[in-house]
Amino acid sequence: MKKSIAIASAVASAAALLTVGMAPAQAVQNRALPAGNTLYVMDDGNCVGDLATLDAGTNVASLVGSNTVTAHTSCGYGAAVDPTSGHLYWISSPNSGNHWLMKTDVSTGVSTEVGDLGSNQFNQIAIDDQGNAFATHWGGSAEMLYRVSLVDATTTWVADVASAGQTNSYSFAFNPKDKQFYINFTDDGGLIRRLNVTDGSLQDACTIPGGDSIYGFTFDSEGIGWSGSITDNSDLGSFDVTQSDCARQIVGVTTSAIPQWWSGGVAIVAPPTPPTLPDTGANTSTIFASTAVGLSLVSAGLFAMMMRRRKTSR
Repeated sequence: MKKSIAIASAVASAAALLTVGMAPAQAVQNRALPAGNTLYVMDDGNCVGDLATLDAGTNVASLVGSNTVTAHTSCGYGAAVDPTSGHLYWISSPNSGNHWLMKTDVSTGVSTEVGDLGSNQFNQIAIDDQGNAFATHWGGSAEMLYRVSLVDATTTWVADVASAGQTNSYSFAFNPKDKQFYINFTDDGGLIRRLNVTDGSLQDACTIPGGDSIYGFTFDSEGIGWSGSITDNSDLGSFDVTQSDCARQIVGVTTSAIPQWWSGGVAIVAPPTPPTLPDTGANTSTIFASTAVGLSLVSAGLFAMMMRRRKTSR
């Protein structure tokens, strides 16, 4: 998988050099992460499981602690945060052998092994707001969707993704704003699709002009997508799936030396969503008015009792 992606990147880069001035203009990055959101990226160069935060304005990475390399630590592909625990999960993807599900403490940067994902070459993982995890891999004739246990990495087949010849998902993530899963494929270029995780069906969401693929994306709490490799190696950018052209904005290529990432997984830790209180049908003004009337009646009753006692004492 990594070798094929690297070759594809080299070809794309060469093509880009030959078509300078022909590509569509990119909007200047003016988006910022919502308050309390933190963007993380996994190491995909040194392949030692490093975790870093990314500055969404400058694309400068800052290492989080120091990871302890395990027997199955390798290059970090798809990443996602479980909002019910706060842990970041990612797929350790060696060039040969089984892929492993890993868990990282975002406060220390230390990862631990969750379990062996088996012979299926999973590369992408997404987790919804209830902690339900899903992963995808190329099954030979279709991209295949599985449910994944975050306890022991066991997988359960859900559906073959109803793709029209698409192979290998580059990105797969849950959008906490609209509660939808999104995915894109190597053959789709700049097309981002919604994925129904109950039956594997797809629905077009937006298409980036020029057909640039996105290698790994995530969504912030306001539903804006972020990628650590939005056109090429380690260039940060954002996009909006509610716009037909994805409204892509690019920050630029990182100047950070460590960690090295190219198509490494990105994930966002966001504040927990406050619970929605049930609508009781009463509005505030009615409640205040009722309270005032009630207090007035109580006061009047107390005054009447005092007057009766005074008359009795005479």
